Amino acid sequence: MRHPPLVAFLVAAVAMGAEAQSPENWTVSPDPLLDVGGMGVSQGVLFTRIVGAAALESGGYVVADGGEQHLVLVAADGSARTVGRQGEGPGEFASLRGVWATPDGGFATWDSRQRRFTRFDADGVVIDTKPAGVTADDARFTGANLDSFFGALSDGRPILAWIAPTGFGEGGPPRETPLPDRLIYGVFGTDGRLEAILGDDTGMVRWYHEGGGGPLPFSPFAWTGVVGDTLVSTNGTGEARFFAPEAGGPQRTLELPGQAPDRRDAWAILEAKAASGEIPDLWASRLPLLDPDAGPLPVHGRMLADDEGHLWLKAYDPAADALPIRGGGFATGGLWTVVNPDGAPVGVVVMPDDLAPLAIAGDRMLAVARDAFDVERFVVVSLTR
Repeated sequence: MRHPPLVAFLVAAVAMGAEAQSPENWTVSPDPLLDVGGMGVSQGVLFTRIVGAAALESGGYVVADGGEQHLVLVAADGSARTVGRQGEGPGEFASLRGVWATPDGGFATWDSRQRRFTRFDADGVVIDTKPAGVTADDARFTGANLDSFFGALSDGRPILAWIAPTGFGEGGPPRETPLPDRLIYGVFGTDGRLEAILGDDTGMVRWYHEGGGGPLPFSPFAWTGVVGDTLVSTNGTGEARFFAPEAGGPQRTLELPGQAPDRRDAWAILEAKAASGEIPDLWASRLPLLDPDAGPLPVHGRMLADDEGHLWLKAYDPAADALPIRGGGFATGGLWTVVNPDGAPVGVVVMPDDLAPLAIAGDRMLAVARDAFDVERFVVVSLTR
């Protein structure tokens, strides 16, 4: 998913302006240290939809493929093998949504359809499988679906979110006003039980009308990172919220650098891509029904937290981050600003056009790379701060 030349030029121009105000210009090497997957690869691994990756104590990596419903263990020398498969047995998945490293040197996964956690040792052998310990009739989560993985604390406890779309099942005509999903963040123990509710947030914005309904093309998303034992979340508003298990709600909010792009320019990009057949037919048919002025335009298209507590913020680019263009994957490239926990910029990165970062640890970045045919690969690249 590559930027049009004009957009790429503007991203580079903005980066040059940001560098003058930033204490550091950080760079990502275009030459991978490890490169796994893709067409004609020797490892015999073909990725369909990478949803996450984590660095392991062994020096290797684990990659979750939500399309193939399996894991790929990548050794430090680049050799790779698959673990698990689609199914309902131990170590099998129906909807693999997250993977994270555990303090014992192994890793764990979240399967949203089967609502269960699975722990593996460092060799990929199943240790145990635990159902999420929340009853379906808990009144706090009425109408919500326990779905997304949003990170893990330093002790390996995962953070999930219930998602409750608003506007459905309330009777009367469809709503014309854009409404955001409600997110409820929860921390789960290694036994699978819900231990704490971190608080509420808002997520994707949906619009309902007589001709149908669905997410807005420029809908924001809740992007998160974990700093120490605190969940940091931003939902496109240009603010970050900090949630800790003992707080029961957001501890503080932080204003983030950046601003939303011009709405008219963003809408013109979508219309041009619809006219040229570059977005799915469903989206193209829906655009004339939508109000171009409805709903917010996000400030950021992604956020990550690295192992030093920095927040990585991708400037929202309608040509890459709009839902009809991005689809269900991660947008590649773009201008990223790195800030410390107080919100002060410490670096600016112009991401290579074919890379979408998954995690940052020290001087290495775990990323999805896409070739000219949009085939995914897992890569590890060096980062110069």
